[in-house]
Amino acid sequence: MDVFNPSHEEFIFHVRIDDNKSGLEYANRFDIHFALNPGMNHFSLPTDLIRTNIHHRPLNLKEIKRMIVFTYNNSKQRDLYLDNIRLE
Repeated sequence: MDVFNPSHEEFIFHVRIDDNKSGLEYANRFDIHFALNPGMNHFSLPTDLIRTNIHHRPLNLKEIKRMIVFTYNNSKQRDLYLDNIRLE
């Protein structure tokens, strides 16, 4: 995934992925965060690391239900440009 941050500030960028068994509980989904620097950022994650947060069950990559990107405790409006989102 490529993310362009047009601001001059670094901030934390979160990614959440749910499969067909995740439900709403934190333990059963995958979460990761990255420092998002000003300008272009590229994030790559080996698919074998996409496991649930607590039980460490591999997510079913053929049954991904949702991917959410967000900033946590963010008090400002932010612009981000996402491109080349893919699962390989």
